[in-house]
Amino acid sequence: MEHYPEELRTPPVTLACIIGHQDLHATISTHLHSEQPPINTLALPDFSKISVIDRTPKDKEDQLPSAYTSTGIIKRDWLLKHRTRVPAVVAALFDVDQLSGDPVQWQQVCTDLENLKAVIRGRNIKLVVVVVVRFNSKGKCGFTCV
Repeated sequence: MEHYPEELRTPPVTLACIIGHQDLHATISTHLHSEQPPINTLALPDFSKISVIDRTPKDKEDQLPSAYTSTGIIKRDWLLKHRTRVPAVVAALFDVDQLSGDPVQWQQVCTDLENLKAVIRGRNIKLVVVVVVRFNSKGKCGFTCV
């Protein structure tokens, strides 16, 4: 049984992606990994790294051996891809000050969300927007900005 890859020897594992608020990644990842069944996390420090979850470039498909033909039900590395590269959900973390601050920050949040939606569109990846409010935060977020 050891000669089979890990993704065939272990139960399915969900992958979640966390973007933004890098200081919270360890806490969120630890909590999700302690769930039963565990949830793996792909933590990205900021929105400039969202290309990691973008579609696989066509040139990677060209690297397949010339004699390779898909005769199975699923493609090679499909299980591994969904366990390590393609998340089921993407959580975008924003500080409340970004939503209640000046219009430039609000515009940046909107741009980040639009770019993220463009990457996950058509891939059956769910999007969760999380507003991080610290107890010592002075910003207020009204219903007009949410």
